[in-house]
Amino acid sequence: AYAEYPITVPARTALVSGHYTFTNRPWCPLRSYDMHIAEVLKENGYVTGAFSDTPFNVGANMDRGFETFQWIPEGKCHRPVDKDREVDISNAYFPPHATPLEKAFYKHTMMNRAYSMEVNGKACPELLFDEAISWLESNANEKFFLWIDTFEPHEPWCPVPPYDTMYQEGYEGKYIPMPMGPSSDWMTEEDVKHVHALYAGDVTHTDQQVGVLMSKIDELGLRDDTLIILISDHGEPLAEHGTIRKYNVPVYEELARMVWIMRKPGLVPEGVVSDALVQNTDFTPTILDMLNIEPPANYGMDGVSLLPLLNGEKEAVREYVYNGAFGFRS
Repeated sequence: AYAEYPITVPARTALVSGHYTFTNRPWCPLRSYDMHIAEVLKENGYVTGAFSDTPFNVGANMDRGFETFQWIPEGKCHRPVDKDREVDISNAYFPPHATPLEKAFYKHTMMNRAYSMEVNGKACPELLFDEAISWLESNANEKFFLWIDTFEPHEPWCPVPPYDTMYQEGYEGKYIPMPMGPSSDWMTEEDVKHVHALYAGDVTHTDQQVGVLMSKIDELGLRDDTLIILISDHGEPLAEHGTIRKYNVPVYEELARMVWIMRKPGLVPEGVVSDALVQNTDFTPTILDMLNIEPPANYGMDGVSLLPLLNGEKEAVREYVYNGAFGFRS
């Protein structure tokens, strides 16, 4: 599975609209002529809710179609909720070419974490998933479309205990929560292993919260009657090809590849792993096809439904995937 424009907002645009962005638009909000899948599902009788701690979603019009859209301001990289809060970030190492903005992203992340722990008794991702689960409990008897957009695997990679040392016990080197790219030539082999460990810790913390959500779905008796999709917006360069992070780097495999897992008994065969080429523009047409919902008349999508692939009618739905970044990437 590949992201056609592997960066936050363009990737989400492709997901919710089925449109390519890498050929025709820079990072920009969802446009008026773009369909949002939540709008279609709402029109077809679904209760729609979204919960996000991703900084850009509201300004990017990703809230369209959701009757409930809750943005969690205490998340990573957001402006601090409490701008006067003091935090000590002296333990973090930033390479000489680190920009003030990058340092601010990390500081603001730690300020918001400290604030949330004090005020809410928990921080993201628990705060995000708890709010989403509360909504799910209230709407479990309805046809619902729930979108949880967690920013936790995003940099800065600064997992909380026990995830901070889960993959690198006894590490005594530099603490690098915000490695600077695009080149990784400033990093030693030990630095790279350390960043991998921090990243894996944040991902595992998120996985744990997905487990909490799945337990609630089981508790509510919804698992066998719910289409569950776990998806990422893109991958992440972690010193492969000499690059770190996703900005101003070529679209190599490690950046373009994305996670895509689906579960629905009776619709998605259990245990099937497909190596057929698919991409994020296929997300919306696949869901609509699975739910027997027609897209709006005269609305063309660049994506295709993966249902024929899942049910064995086809071995492939496309010969190629396309990716790039409008105006500044090849």
